[in-house]
Formats: sequence, C-alpha cells, structure tokens
Amino acid sequence: MNDDKSNEKTFGFEDIDITSIIPEPRIECWEWKNNNNALCLFQGTDAFDETKIDEDKKEYPAWQDDIEPRYPDLDSHMYGEREGELDAIRAAIEWVVSTDVN
Repeated sequence: MNDDKSNEKTFGFEDIDITSIIPEPRIECWEWKNNNNALCLFQGTDAFDETKIDEDKKEYPAWQDDIEPRYPDLDSHMYGEREGELDAIRAAIEWVVSTDVN
C-alpha cells in the first residue's frame, strides 16, 4: 500500500475513542528512518541524548535522523522540544534495549 502518512483514516487513527479502556489515551506511531543504527536496531539509546549540526550550522537532536513521528503527524524538527514528548517512545526503546542479554 502506498498511502501518505497524513491519511489518518487509512491507518486507523481517525475517530479513536478508547477512553473507556485507557482514561488518558496516548496513541503514537513512529517511522524508523535509519535501519542501520543502534537506536533503530534496539542496541542503544544514545541518540536521545546527543545533538548534531545541520548544513545551516544549527543543532538538532540526533534521534531525528533515525525516527520520526507518523501520528500525530508533527514536524520532526519541532517534536521533542516540549517536556515529556519523547517519554513514551524513549521508554519503549529503552525497555527493548534492556532485554538484550549479550
């Protein structure tokens, strides 16, 4: 299926009401952009704490090279600037990383 990620109905993100199950639902969908790095391979989470420099010499969070929010569909260079916005995805990836016994 080749459908734009902004088409929320196709991906089932329209008219969602699960408040009877989860009082404060937080539904997120993330796209893995770089399948060759530690964050996307669930081998490490350093990208959440590192910054990089773009071609305009501006700093940005390193994780933005690897993942981006699909729902809600936000500008990836704005996402994560407010307190707590990365808590769910970071906690999920940290938990998977913690299960590695090697």
